[in-house]
Amino acid sequence: MKKVSYAEFGGPDVLRLIDAEEPHAGPGQIRIAVRAAGVNPIDWRVREGQFQKTNPIELPAGVGQDAAGVVDQVGEGVEGVQVGDRVFGEGTSTYAEYAVLSAWARMPEQLSFEEAAGYPSVVETALRIIGQVGVRSGQTLLVSGASGGVGSAVLQIARDRDITVIGTPGPRARTMCAAWAPPPRRTARAGPSAYGSSAASTRPSTWPARACSANSSN
Repeated sequence: MKKVSYAEFGGPDVLRLIDAEEPHAGPGQIRIAVRAAGVNPIDWRVREGQFQKTNPIELPAGVGQDAAGVVDQVGEGVEGVQVGDRVFGEGTSTYAEYAVLSAWARMPEQLSFEEAAGYPSVVETALRIIGQVGVRSGQTLLVSGASGGVGSAVLQIARDRDITVIGTPGPRARTMCAAWAPPPRRTARAGPSAYGSSAASTRPSTWPARACSANSSN
């Protein structure tokens, strides 16, 4: 199979498209035929060797941890998923034709592979942040940098949990941030505040809202 790899730390110029052996799903894992891979800041930070003192990796190494695709192998002990299912999730060396995932979920029909591949890491981070902050239904949450990947995910998840959200995107990102806020299930509100402007009501039309709608109807 084809795979993106690097044999030395550095910038994008160290990346190579190589022929590699196909990985196989171990216990508790699945393998997918990758249709799209997510690109995250941690990918280039690892490639540059920024974590070698705390979390060293051996070279040569693959790139990527997020992907979406079609299941073609199911490891021992895995239930609830089968060959042919469309899934997205986290794994290793996902910039490849095949990748092994250790955490995954089925894709809502409304999502494309490209959209789903951008979901895993930012949403996992957003869920972890909301849990650490301890904000609850009926409370108000200020999201700084709400137009970024993690910030936009925090905004959507919090509002879906009936949390009133105030987001602070840059002025040019205000409209985009407003479009990310899914419709309230009960009384929650969300609004962008462009560094001093008043909050505005929002109405969604993008893929997070479609995913939320699909999941709530199942």
